Amino acid sequence: MLAFYFPVALAGFVIFGENTQEVIIGNMDKNWLKTGVIILITGHLLTAFNIILNPVYQGFEHSFSAPNSEFLHIYILILKFVLNFEYIFAMHTKRV
Repeated sequence: MLAFYFPVALAGFVIFGENTQEVIIGNMDKNWLKTGVIILITGHLLTAFNIILNPVYQGFEHSFSAPNSEFLHIYILILKFVLNFEYIFAMHTKRV
């Protein structure tokens, strides 16, 4: 993980110097590029979170002997999306 994050942190410090913000996106000018980056990161988080938690969801379905129906799959997909969105929103708006 260090190999992925360290070059970004180093490049941010080289470009912005002492004014580098904790979240590197905060240093970008407000334009279409920053908006695009935020949209892509949000999409990545929504999909990656589902992939990572899929074994947990399957374990719950197996433990509770959930029936296999098309309606249930759609309901679970919507529920996962809502829960993931709430999690990402809560983390993004967290005030320290």
